[in-house]
Amino acid sequence: MKSVTFDSYPRLRQEYENAIEMAEVIFKSPAYIYQRMNGRRTFTHREKVALLAHIGRGPEEIPQFFPEV
Repeated sequence: MKSVTFDSYPRLRQEYENAIEMAEVIFKSPAYIYQRMNGRRTFTHREKVALLAHIGRGPEEIPQFFPEV
């Protein structure tokens, strides 16, 4: 994601152009993505797997892309 105001999910932000692209992958709204990227809510395991699969990564990489805070 290009405009970054928070430091959460830096590797995920590098892989996606913007929240709209991420939202389309998991069939959610950009507002839904913003809440997760800003730390107000968390992604579900299924969402994490889908987002990683979209960028050609496997579920074993969840800890690198979605570190526990």
